[in-house]
Amino acid sequence: MDVMDAALKSALTSHLSDDIIPLKITIPLTRQINKEFCKQITKELSDALGKWEFKRATKTLGNHLPDLPGIYMFCFSSSFKLEFDSRECFNPISVLYVGKAGGNSNNGTLKSRYNSEYKNYVGESPNNLWRKGADKTNRKDLLERALCIHPLELWFATASRVSALDKLEKDLIHLLNPPLNTQLQPKLRMLAPEKAF
Repeated sequence: MDVMDAALKSALTSHLSDDIIPLKITIPLTRQINKEFCKQITKELSDALGKWEFKRATKTLGNHLPDLPGIYMFCFSSSFKLEFDSRECFNPISVLYVGKAGGNSNNGTLKSRYNSEYKNYVGESPNNLWRKGADKTNRKDLLERALCIHPLELWFATASRVSALDKLEKDLIHLLNPPLNTQLQPKLRMLAPEKAF
């Protein structure tokens, strides 16, 4: 049993009767059932990126990532599995966060992006899952609470067309609606009160 497995087992034991603060995961059905939209995104991803890879997210993973621009996703793969006669199995996967390294708004790489921020949250204490008082709109609090989930994977692909990264990131966020991507979710706007009569 590795250190993270032992830490998770300990956290689960000590919080057995506590409710975990849930991550709100909603599926944007209007986009997901739109076959043309999904085909378009699939083609654009294929045209602008190399092959996707995945690795277990650890504190030191950044040192093994490409020093190139690209798209990445933090994904949680449940331990629950359904096995079928065809030897295939179903293993629920949740995309928690979609991001980009490079593009119009920054010149980072997958390696530098991971090392500059995410390694500070990945592999932290699973007790963060039960932490009370976290601000659900604060990026730091969200990352601190969710990126300690274990086992966590980083899915990534390097870019052959850096100019496409901003649009691809936005399209993936709209398609997958990851709970940690709060920047592109609809915002409520307070209007000035009006007289009723």
